[in-house]
Amino acid sequence: MNRFDVIFVGAGITGLASAYHIKKMNGNLKIAILDKKPAYCQGNTAKSAAEFRNLFSSDVNRKIT
Repeated sequence: MNRFDVIFVGAGITGLASAYHIKKMNGNLKIAILDKKPAYCQGNTAKSAAEFRNLFSSDVNRKIT
């Protein structure tokens, strides 16, 4: 059986970015990323701000968050 320190459910931008930064902070962690779809992140990278731009497109929403 495989054992992991951290498991992310979802290979979208949030899951990949979170995994990237946690692994960067501690390179010894064993990380797994699970997703139900065969592709991941729809072409974005782990450093992308696409989700922030898509979800919080108005100035009011950005200030609230």
